[in-house]
Amino acid sequence: MGGERTGPPKSESEVTAESWLAVFAESLGISPPDATVVQRLLEIAGVAAHSSESIAAPIACYLIGLSGPRFGRRPKGGECRRASTPMRRLQRPS
Repeated sequence: MGGERTGPPKSESEVTAESWLAVFAESLGISPPDATVVQRLLEIAGVAAHSSESIAAPIACYLIGLSGPRFGRRPKGGECRRASTPMRRLQRPS
């Protein structure tokens, strides 16, 4: 079959994030994210992970995925400000 690997399988340490994401995106029938989107997602994940429990990072990225095309139209940096909003709201005195 086309696309099958020849030779021994790569270990996890030999697979780059870029190649893993490309194969995963292909399996979902979508294009992989470009470098700008990857960087923005990593920034948001960092804010989420450092503002709360680390589980917030992947869930924040999931929520961005649900927001669809709106993510790409926002000014750079706007997502990180929005990612800080839950923490500011939670820290308000009752």
